[in-house]
Amino acid sequence: MWLESAMIAAFLAAAVRMATPLILGALGEIYSERSGVLNLAVEGQMLMGAFIAYWAADQAKSGWVGLAAAVGTGILLGLVMGFLYISLRLDQIVAGLAANIVFIGLSAFMFRLIYGRLPFTLKVKGFAAAPIPYLSDIPFVGEVLFKQNLMVYGALLLVPVAGFFLFRTHFGLKVRAAGENPEAPDNVGVSVPAVRYLCVVIGGMMASIGGAFLTLGHINLFVEEMTVGRGWIAIACV
Repeated sequence: MWLESAMIAAFLAAAVRMATPLILGALGEIYSERSGVLNLAVEGQMLMGAFIAYWAADQAKSGWVGLAAAVGTGILLGLVMGFLYISLRLDQIVAGLAANIVFIGLSAFMFRLIYGRLPFTLKVKGFAAAPIPYLSDIPFVGEVLFKQNLMVYGALLLVPVAGFFLFRTHFGLKVRAAGENPEAPDNVGVSVPAVRYLCVVIGGMMASIGGAFLTLGHINLFVEEMTVGRGWIAIACV
């Protein structure tokens, strides 16, 4: 019975850990879609975040630097997508799919350009498990939830934070109005394009951090197309 309980706890702990990139990608997509923008480039943004985080962590020998690089990458890619969606007003599905293909190919190209064809050889310093004192000692629950790494804790914490900002703040009201009835905020002086830009940037940043989790908080390696559809699953979740 003890062995069975331990196996179930280990399985659930792994499930929580592997759900982290899905949580982050979905949270970012929620911001984007609530503002009225369907971003289909989440998969590519995840892969770019994963590679840049890997490269930066390798160069600086620090997981925190890798995470910061992923955040910067996500912001940049979010601005690119905002330019396509909002400024140029391109078809969101066509532009999103095209950008997705470009980002996926670019991550593979940059990896081969810098590291050649030597995968599975260079691990980087990422985030190890950080058990929370006392809480991690709780039978079963402690094993599942409180013996994870910092990126998992951060993703779980961002869920109620996103709910609060979207449904309990003035900012969230602007976001929802921009998506549901853009004429209303525009009539009271709120810039709908600015709100949408911000939300698309938040979405890109979250997707990029979700990808960074794979290289910094999971296997500490980069493999081409390692997201294996997690970006699409995140969109489906939303």
